[in-house]
Amino acid sequence: MSTCPKRILIGTSEKDILRCARIILRHHLQGRGGVIVSSVAGRDDLVRRAVTGKFDLIILFGQTLLPGRDRVNLPLENSVRAIQEVKANVTTPILALSSMPETKPRLLAAGADAFLAMPFAVKNFIGAVHRGLKRE
Repeated sequence: MSTCPKRILIGTSEKDILRCARIILRHHLQGRGGVIVSSVAGRDDLVRRAVTGKFDLIILFGQTLLPGRDRVNLPLENSVRAIQEVKANVTTPILALSSMPETKPRLLAAGADAFLAMPFAVKNFIGAVHRGLKRE
């Protein structure tokens, strides 16, 4: 990896999840050029930021992303649509996380590059992040 900071976009509306993810990412990526973590809480904002920003990785915490303007989608459908809309516009790798392992096939079929079930070990999360960053 280069010594330039990696830009990661996190999609979650849960402040505690975001706080923990930021701490873990900063700690584990500081020796590799650092990291700039941006976050969004809703699907429409995720898609807009993913398309207009230059991110090295998108991390989507599945059931915690707020729905888009339509507000009718179940959490899984919301995540699936977010992934599809992002992938229709950019090639940025997406790491999808979910507390429901049975959602893995749907999220990968939507275009996520990797899936990690929650709860997870920090080493597995960082491993998935590193693999995602190598795909860029």
